[in-house]
Amino acid sequence: MAIMVCVSTAKIVALVLIYCLVYLDRVVAFQFMIHRPLIISVIVGFIFGTVAECVQVGMLLEILWVSRLPVGASVPPDDSAAALFGAVAISYISGLEGIGFSHIALVAAVSALIGEIGREADIALRRLNGKISRYAVSAVQVGDLGAVESCVYASLILWLVAGALLASLWILLGLIFGMYLFPSIPDNFLAPFAVMYIIIPATGAVSVYQNLR
Repeated sequence: MAIMVCVSTAKIVALVLIYCLVYLDRVVAFQFMIHRPLIISVIVGFIFGTVAECVQVGMLLEILWVSRLPVGASVPPDDSAAALFGAVAISYISGLEGIGFSHIALVAAVSALIGEIGREADIALRRLNGKISRYAVSAVQVGDLGAVESCVYASLILWLVAGALLASLWILLGLIFGMYLFPSIPDNFLAPFAVMYIIIPATGAVSVYQNLR
């Protein structure tokens, strides 16, 4: 039996604050890998009480992008954004009806699109952060260490603020999808997505194998 998930302001605020740290972990600080989809989905699951459903979405996204690494100028899809959106969406959907493979796969597919949108935001932020970095280099050349320190703080603030704004956006989109868009999807459209629950892991496994050769 489906149990309606309680979406409170406190839970949303908690998610936004956690995502700020997660967003720093993606590029500019820590690198503890807490930004991975599986970790984010578990966190969202604990907050909403839907760990089993969220982990399944996180697992699919993790396998899908496990070999997409930010090497050099390559910017991979924002898997953190995808996981946050997907976990929030599936948490709300799980309160409407029983969850099946097709539900999980559909949410993962839409989450992948969110990841591509997040990638564009990531690129824009990196360009802006690059301007701060160039200013810091100029400050080093003239010996202005105070300006260098200010640049470090400015970069951290930039990513924290961006993380808060983007987290709010992904959570809002996840709730909109779960509340309004998903209930309008006909069952005959939903059914084929059950196959994707198998195809996505298979695709990810092939990608990992090719990178290990």
